[in-house]
Amino acid sequence: ESVAAAEKLKRDFHTERLLLGADRLDYTKGLKERVLAIEAFFERHPSWRGRVSYIQIAVPSRTRVEEYRQMKRELDETVGRVNGRFTEPGWTPVRYIARSLEHARLVPLYRAADVCLVTPLRDGMNLVAMEYVASRPDGGGALILSDQAGAIERLRDAWPVNPRHITGVADTIAEVLRTPEEARAARMQSLQRAVREGDVHQWTSRFLGDLLGAG
Repeated sequence: ESVAAAEKLKRDFHTERLLLGADRLDYTKGLKERVLAIEAFFERHPSWRGRVSYIQIAVPSRTRVEEYRQMKRELDETVGRVNGRFTEPGWTPVRYIARSLEHARLVPLYRAADVCLVTPLRDGMNLVAMEYVASRPDGGGALILSDQAGAIERLRDAWPVNPRHITGVADTIAEVLRTPEEARAARMQSLQRAVREGDVHQWTSRFLGDLLGAG
């Protein structure tokens, strides 16, 4: 059922492969850099034009702060420029959702996404990375993860990237898309084990052990 729903979503977006980003609109998340990486991906790997779409969910935050409003304007303009360059009849490269989505609407996107991009410039554990992995009972999908996110310490079988290296992120997207399904599934299984084993009870036990050891 979930596979059928995922395929329907791709048909709705008129695409073969789906990339996804889901973030709070914040300077630390590197959203403009990520959209620039999507642009570089289509520049450097033109065979994917018309075949891959990227969905960016950007949940507004601090909307009364002028610097954040300016950041949103810059992201809006960047998405518009990229779509202006590459849009073809029946296909849009970047779908931009500037609002929060209920979990019931977000999970189907996680399950449909061939690749989830979590590329903050600086972050803690990052729950989106964990949620994406946990939402894939089919064992499909792939996670591209910033080497500046704390989650990289646990999710070692994600594809690591430097979020400021635009062409590096672009080429990693292409690498993931051409990786055989069996290899992607093996990495996802490892990621899922890491998420299952890294629950709050294990974290508490390790934290207290470290604390007592330091004493």
